[in-house]
Amino acid sequence: MFVSQNKHKQMEHTPAILIQGVSVDDLVARIRSGLLQELQSSKTEGKDYLTLDKASELLDLSKSTIYGMTHRKEIPHIKRRGKLLFEREELHKWLAKFRQPVEG
Repeated sequence: MFVSQNKHKQMEHTPAILIQGVSVDDLVARIRSGLLQELQSSKTEGKDYLTLDKASELLDLSKSTIYGMTHRKEIPHIKRRGKLLFEREELHKWLAKFRQPVEG
């Protein structure tokens, strides 16, 4: 009786993935596969797409500022599966519109 109670207590604290029969190796493989798919999907048709984090770095703007700009449709972007993507070339063109003429 003591052994079965002890096993029951262990089961209560066992992560759900192990209860569902998924090994850690299987979980790592699934995560790796998902990440590879995400990386491949961010480069389609030979175009270079940036995540919000990378666009934030490129533009030197906070993520919240960029979110606001996308909401107001002030910056070129793509929303795919709830994730914001930015085409690098389009961001460079967009930035060029703000170029100030040089005097002299």
